[in-house]
Amino acid sequence: MQIPFCKVKSSWPWFSRLAIVVALLFCHSSTFAQTPDITISNGIAALAWPLTSYYYLLQTTTNLSASNSWVNVATASPLSSIYSSIIPPQTPTPVITNVISDNFVITQPNTNIQQFFRLKAPSIIPVFGFAIFYDGLLEFSDSATIVVNGGIHANGPIYLGSANVQTFNNPLTTANTISSPVNAGLTYISWVNTTSVVLKGQPPYVTNTPAFISPLGTNNPHVMIEIPPFTELPTSAIGQARLYNQANIILIVTNSFPDGVTNPTVRLTFQNWYDGNIPATDPTKIIYNYTNVTTTFLRTNPSSIGPSGIGSISMPFLTLTNTFFDQRESKTNLVTQIDVGAFAGWIATNVCCTNKFNSNFGLYPKIFYVADQRTGGSKNLAVVRLINGQQLPYNDSLGFSMATQNPLYIQGNYNTTVDGIHFAFASNSTTNTFLTNGIARTYAVPAALTADAITVLSSNWQDRLSSKPYTSMATPTSMTLNAAIIAGNVPSTGTSAATFSGGVQNLTRLLEPWNSATQTLIYNTSLVCLYSSKMATNQFQLPGIYYTPPTRDWGFDPNFYNPGRLPPGTPGYVLP
Repeated sequence: MQIPFCKVKSSWPWFSRLAIVVALLFCHSSTFAQTPDITISNGIAALAWPLTSYYYLLQTTTNLSASNSWVNVATASPLSSIYSSIIPPQTPTPVITNVISDNFVITQPNTNIQQFFRLKAPSIIPVFGFAIFYDGLLEFSDSATIVVNGGIHANGPIYLGSANVQTFNNPLTTANTISSPVNAGLTYISWVNTTSVVLKGQPPYVTNTPAFISPLGTNNPHVMIEIPPFTELPTSAIGQARLYNQANIILIVTNSFPDGVTNPTVRLTFQNWYDGNIPATDPTKIIYNYTNVTTTFLRTNPSSIGPSGIGSISMPFLTLTNTFFDQRESKTNLVTQIDVGAFAGWIATNVCCTNKFNSNFGLYPKIFYVADQRTGGSKNLAVVRLINGQQLPYNDSLGFSMATQNPLYIQGNYNTTVDGIHFAFASNSTTNTFLTNGIARTYAVPAALTADAITVLSSNWQDRLSSKPYTSMATPTSMTLNAAIIAGNVPSTGTSAATFSGGVQNLTRLLEPWNSATQTLIYNTSLVCLYSSKMATNQFQLPGIYYTPPTRDWGFDPNFYNPGRLPPGTPGYVLP
């Protein structure tokens, strides 16, 4: 039989691996090291591809001349299945778990229809589709007992090993290797020969996968939270990936100007999505600049008239006078504090907000970007803190995300109610639904917190005690955090306890005398580390110096498997 096509043309760069079947005969192109293999026996064709292509889609067509004729046949990854249904629009791809040797295998009846097959990367996979995603080394070293639901991927190595049981209910994937080296000053037996590592995924793990590629290309992903330079176009690839440009409300705090005035300067910007482009391109954005900002000014500001006589722009949600000591960083924090509950009310009622974000047209703010650029010498650090965050601003369940280039502190429960009546405190790894008049509703809205570093403070935290021995602080109370997290860490620089990053369990930092016997910290989240911290840069220290841990109840929010429930500003990574 004549085979009309068996070689990849260079004009098709999206072919990374290819197998072609004509009347279910196989043609292998030597151009590629890995291709789906096809065997035929007793009228059944078996197609196999390597485990390293876990996230790829097996596609077929009968017409190579039609670029949109490829149909997804199978994938090994539930994430690829879900998000392949978005671009191009089609039903989710069937997920296969049949593993033979080092291959995934599917079978289909032998027919006389000409078919062509290829492996193709999914168009995009959001990082919050993973329970845990690291762009580098991922360490579970010395973790407390942990059960992880949801996918786990690292572009670097994965370190397993602890005296406590680590259970993974989905496959672990890494672009590198999995090992149990000496780390955090401890030595572990091999992760493949211990009952403390329980792998329940199918397959249990995959190493040496292709690395996921940042939407920022070769740039350090930290730039996604930084204020862009004046010369950078918001429509450039980097510009579109910056949360500053995606934000609807931007609050910037800087040192006082002019000289001699002790109070800071505040710039507030309102901008909307415009003509399908990101909010930074809004030609009618509104910008307010205020100098010598006092507490009285923020609370009342009766004489301040905005552009075109819009009216008062008092900011009762904002406090700029708080300070506290961070014992990990050994610095006094200068705090831009956001009362989230007051902010929600301000958005809904302040004429400056309602004029720009008209709910009658479905225009709501979805991303709030805050930056504190005050300088206070080597002993001070400018930070952002969120308080009273149980109920996030209403925006018809579109979701609400916070972003900052500063270290971020979350004090008390966050995103645990949508109506002030029903609260999510009891569990993680659930969609947290309740019924109202027979209608299923969720306790939380899609939310994300993205920052240089993130520290969790209990509702009992008191600034005035922060510089005293941490054991003299008030006893923390249990709390719940319902939000995806992107935070930087201070990477491990060696194998000793003094050079340890803290591992994934300490990506969200702590500063209080928690008690694991009486207090629980519930995370319903996706934990993502894409960069090293640039501002909060002191190395992690083991418990007993500035904190003791609670019971951490880790949970992946399964709402993130729904593309319509992803938090605003979710970064999308791609495969080569």
